[in-house]
Amino acid sequence: MADPYDYDDEDLPDPSLKNILEQDSLQWIFVGGKGGVGKTTTSCCLATQLAKHRKKVRRVDVHVM
Repeated sequence: MADPYDYDDEDLPDPSLKNILEQDSLQWIFVGGKGGVGKTTTSCCLATQLAKHRKKVRRVDVHVM
């Protein structure tokens, strides 16, 4: 069986804000990581930039312990 994590990085889009803004079909963005690394700040900034280019944007912040 093929390894699902075996992929070529060249198949992935560039990790940039411009790339995110240009993807019209993009509906969900998950921001995750350990505590204190700026997830909330990053997601707020991202939502602000998306709102400048899209009709509707919703940001949900959930802390699960």
